[in-house]
Amino acid sequence: MAESSQVPRQAGDSVRDKPWGKTFHSAKCCDAAETVFRVRAPPDYPKNRKKLPSASPLYETVGVDVFKTPGKQCHIAEFVRLPRIPESRRDVVNGVPPYLILNVMLPGYDPPNPLWGATRDNGPGHSMVVYLLLKEETRKMLEDLNTAPNAVKVLRKFILGENERIRLKGMGNLINPDQVEMGFALRKLLTEYNMKPVLTRPQHYFHTDGFSYFEVDVDVHIFPYIAKKGLSMLRHLLPTMIWDVGITIEGWTDDELPEIMASVVHLHQLRLCDAEELDFATLPKVCPCAWTEHDRPAQVLSRSGEARVYEGGCDTPSCPSPLNAPGSLLSLLEKESSDLTEEEADQLAMKLQQQLEADLAAAAGGDADVDATPAPSDGARTPPAQPSKSKEKKKPPKQVKAAVVNDDDDDDDD
Repeated sequence: MAESSQVPRQAGDSVRDKPWGKTFHSAKCCDAAETVFRVRAPPDYPKNRKKLPSASPLYETVGVDVFKTPGKQCHIAEFVRLPRIPESRRDVVNGVPPYLILNVMLPGYDPPNPLWGATRDNGPGHSMVVYLLLKEETRKMLEDLNTAPNAVKVLRKFILGENERIRLKGMGNLINPDQVEMGFALRKLLTEYNMKPVLTRPQHYFHTDGFSYFEVDVDVHIFPYIAKKGLSMLRHLLPTMIWDVGITIEGWTDDELPEIMASVVHLHQLRLCDAEELDFATLPKVCPCAWTEHDRPAQVLSRSGEARVYEGGCDTPSCPSPLNAPGSLLSLLEKESSDLTEEEADQLAMKLQQQLEADLAAAAGGDADVDATPAPSDGARTPPAQPSKSKEKKKPPKQVKAAVVNDDDDDDDD
């Protein structure tokens, strides 16, 4: 099992873009031209029920992960290093961060029949995580909301407004049904629901760090029994299946239509049984700014007070991470020497000594101890050897709370 000092995972390590028809367990981004998804269109959709092929998706897929977990795991973004992106695409645009992360928490057990009074809402399963990055053209649309397509405005509403978060819906298209051996009942079920939109409400949760990502966690463990039973029947067939899976934000009125797919990902013969098993309780959390500031964060102090590599934060002063909390290396360095208590002075001396030993080990090319770190990369700022004279106090990091939508409506779009 993973140790608490291990290097955080790179997003998308477990499922890679590979040649189709030759490998198992792979995924790739799809443009609208490669899909057959149809979305709501004006005028007066509730009356006319008119649907048209979607325009090009608003996001590009930059990675897919499948993890085996001992229980459902929310807020995956805390444990993975998001891919680095060009500086021009890092900023929040009109409130919309560059990354959208979709974490679908799938049960790995057969759901008990509620007719016998048995229920289960957690247990061993899998997290299928899709990492999405705003396209350049979508960013430009968001910069001017007066001329932006209706679907782009609806996307912004979804991310910024809690009351708008009942709009997310997913669709699946089984591409090779004739090549999959399944019974009559399951084939009929898949035919009936193929490409039919399903709203994720109210079984979803939301997380964001406020500047780099917005994460949606879909909790299939608490889906209705029929839905969970159907999905459990598909588990052993996934290695023979090829799917297009997409998400979109539902439009309700003419000024919110036509819809546009937020993303579409092509999943090729996923083998859940071969997924890497992770217990996230043992994994370090990743510095929220590591994806933009530098290749890897420098050594920092863990929340338990021990020196650890890749844990808790980095040495970037603006980093909204636990590193900047009271008692951290930065907070001590920013104090006047005369303001330090005896205990804080001892802590500072110990931390600076650890940093020095790590830098010397890296410079000598030797193997560092488990609690030592390599020298920071070019983008990282090495902590100074002497306390700073600045008396300016750091403001505590803002805590962004997850918003949970609870809606008792049914999950079907149509």
